[in-house]
Amino acid sequence: MTAPGAGAAGAGSQSGSNSLGAAFDGDRYAGATSHHRARDAETLDGLDLVPGASVLDVGCGVGDLTPALWEVVASRGAVTGLDVSSSVLACAAAAAGERPGLSWVNAPAQEVASVVGPASQDAVVSVAALHWVPGGDQQRVLDGMAGELRPGGRLRVDMGGAGQLAEVFATLDEVSAAHEVSAAHGGGPCPLFVPGAEDYRAMVEAAGLAVERGALVSQRRDLGDADGVDVRLVSQVLPAYRASTADDAWDAFAAQARTRVQAVMPDHVAAYVRLQLGARRPG
Repeated sequence: MTAPGAGAAGAGSQSGSNSLGAAFDGDRYAGATSHHRARDAETLDGLDLVPGASVLDVGCGVGDLTPALWEVVASRGAVTGLDVSSSVLACAAAAAGERPGLSWVNAPAQEVASVVGPASQDAVVSVAALHWVPGGDQQRVLDGMAGELRPGGRLRVDMGGAGQLAEVFATLDEVSAAHEVSAAHGGGPCPLFVPGAEDYRAMVEAAGLAVERGALVSQRRDLGDADGVDVRLVSQVLPAYRASTADDAWDAFAAQARTRVQAVMPDHVAAYVRLQLGARRPG
C-alpha cells in the first residue's frame, strides 16, 4: 500500500525518517514488499540494461529490487541504492551482502544530484518512493535524477498516482481528524504527493528529459487476508500520518485506523492507481 488521492509509522530499533517526517521499520517493511515486486516488470519494461551498465535506484527501501538490477549488470557494472531511512538500508545491506559494484547511500532523494556524479548513469529507477517527496521538492528531485543520466540514459518511475487507495485514505483522513484521537488536536490529512500523469509529464520534461511513456494505471492488488492488509497498512501507509499526530494520540489513532481499514477492505483487495513513467535523456 502507498499513497492517497490527489496532490501530495511505525518505529523499530533502527528508524529512518523520509522527507515527510515518517519513520519506517526496516524489518517490518521487508516482509511486505511482494506486491511491489510482482509489478516490477511493468515498470522496467524497455530499460534494456546490459552487463557493465551503471544504475541508480532512488528510494531503494529494503533493497529487494536493487540486487536484481545488479544481477543484470554484473560483474562489470555498478548499482547504487539510495534511501533516506537508515533502518531500511540496514536491511538492504544485510540481505544483499558484499557484492562488487553494489553500494548503498543514506540520503534523501532531494540530494540525488550529489550521489554518484553528473552524467554517470545508464539508468535511474525509482519504485514506490517518489510520492513521499513533498510536492515543492519534486522538481529538484527530477532535475537531480535527469542530471545523473548519461546522454541516452533512461529514467523509470513507479509511484502513487491521483486516485490511489482513495477509499482507504478517505477513511484514514477521517480517523486522523477525529477529535477523539487526541484531546489536544486532530491529525492532518495524508501528505503524500500523488500527481496526475500530464502534470508529472510536464515536470519531467522541464527536467530536460524526453517522455517515452507516462500514464495512470489502475491495479487491484490482492493482499491475501486480514493479516496481509494489516502488515502493509502498518509498514507502508500509517507512517504518512505520524508527523501530524500527537505522540499521546498515536496508539489510539493506529488502533482505530486498523479497524476502519479492515472494514472498507473486506475482500482484502487494494485499489491502487500507479503513475508509471519512462523517459530518456536526449543525446
